[in-house]
Order: sequence, then structure tokens, then C-alpha cells
Amino acid sequence: MSTPTPTLKLMIPGPIQPEEEVLEAMGGPVQPHYGPEWTHIHNETLDMLRKVYGTSGDVFILVGSGSSALDACLGSSLSTGEQVVIGVNGWFGERLVAIAQQYGLEVIPVHAPWGQPLDPADFRKAFEDYPQARLAAIVHLETSTTIVNPIQEIGPMAARYGRVLMVDAVSSLGGIPIQMDAWGIGLCAS
Repeated sequence: MSTPTPTLKLMIPGPIQPEEEVLEAMGGPVQPHYGPEWTHIHNETLDMLRKVYGTSGDVFILVGSGSSALDACLGSSLSTGEQVVIGVNGWFGERLVAIAQQYGLEVIPVHAPWGQPLDPADFRKAFEDYPQARLAAIVHLETSTTIVNPIQEIGPMAARYGRVLMVDAVSSLGGIPIQMDAWGIGLCAS
């Protein structure tokens, strides 16, 4: 009797090894991305995603990486020269800064030491000091330092100050709870 060959399991953010049933479905006939059958699948998928995101709002599926979703959120929310408050306590926060600067946005950084969560009080000060900043952006799970930032505290505060909160949930969505509506998140990319 031969010993079965073990299946390689990648334990990284991506690419992933799909489950066997997913591979089987992908091996079936290609379905068109239009028509009533597709509309049903698309709407069902959006309904499931709303549950994962914790929102009753609009959900959009983009073809691309999580980075493309971050880019789309920042690039479509503000115009060149506008201010954005960005939480920086790791590599991915710094990356949000770089994306914003590529759009010619004036970045107001809110720093915390790497390995420490962002402080909501620092956001309150930034909102008070920079009333023209209409958007704040934060990484939910800063994987470079393993820190989960206190979105549930910063989101309602951003709303009180009339700011839209954008969250980078590329590494957290589906792994740890996120509640867009309850936490006051206006844009969430994953």
C-alpha cells in the first residue's frame, strides 16, 4: 500500500491553495459575466460580503489586488491638494501614506511607535488641528507589527468630526471582526 503524498499548504496572505470543491467548480464550464444566472450569483455574493463587512451599504467587487482597492478608495475620495489624516504604526500605514502622496494629497500623519496601536486621542487632535481633512485612513491589522488598531473607537470619533474613515482591511477581513456600519467606517478595502 502506498503512502499518500501530503498536500502543500501555503500559510501566507496570498496566493492561497483553493479547496478541492473550488477547484472542481473552476474546472467546469465558464459562465458569462452577464445575464440572469450571473446576476443571481453576483447579488448572492454581494449579500454574503455585506455580512462579512458588517454593512448594509454598497459593496463593490474589483478585479485586482487589495492594493488596487486601497488605491481606488484614496484616488476616488479626494482631489489633488486635499488633506488626509493617515495612521502610521507600521509598514502598511507608511504604504497608505505613499499611495496618498502619489495622488498629490497632503498627508497629516498620526504616528504611533511600531508595535503599538494608534491612539484615538491623537486622531482627535488631528481632526481638531486640520478641519479641512475630510478623510482619515487607518490599517486595521498592521501585519508588519501584528497590531490591531482600535477602529471601533476611531470610527465614531471621525463621524462626530464629519470625517470619512477609510480602513485597510486587506489582512483582517474575514479573520477578525469588522463592523463597517457600527464602527462608522465609510470605505473599507480588502
